[in-house]
Amino acid sequence: IHKNVSEITSEEFTLVIMKHVSMALKKKKVQLFEYQAVSNGTEICQEYRLVRVNNNQVLVMIKDISRRRKMEKKLEVARQHTEEKNKEISLLLQNLGESMAVVTNLLNNTGQGILTFGLDCIIGPEYSMECKKIFEGEIAGQNFITLALFEEEEATLFLGVITDVLQISNTAR
Repeated sequence: IHKNVSEITSEEFTLVIMKHVSMALKKKKVQLFEYQAVSNGTEICQEYRLVRVNNNQVLVMIKDISRRRKMEKKLEVARQHTEEKNKEISLLLQNLGESMAVVTNLLNNTGQGILTFGLDCIIGPEYSMECKKIFEGEIAGQNFITLALFEEEEATLFLGVITDVLQISNTAR
């Protein structure tokens, strides 16, 4: 509005904008830069595009990108938080893996057949090496009652005892 930049901006900003004006005039290419300042206690971030109009004039387009920058900062904080949590989870998984290795080692060196199953009597994926010897092979996913060759009366009694034990265990929690 027929005023020199230095009349309406700070000395620092005048130097910045004049540098880009000079580059736009010399290079005949759009100049793009961002500038941050504090106005009335609020941080403002603006994007400036300078386009050469003729040999001694440029068109300046200013876009307020303050909200975008605030969102980018929030996203960065969230990304860092997620990265920290991922590291914690990795450490927990590593510790869990080490604990599982210790438990597996204990199971495999007890000389006893140790396995797990639920009310359906299907054997879980973790069991001792001794179980492989006792049942002559892999047993995960098999029905314990069928595998143990219980007679029908024994199977019914066994299921009743297991059901009672699991129900007592669940109510104790």
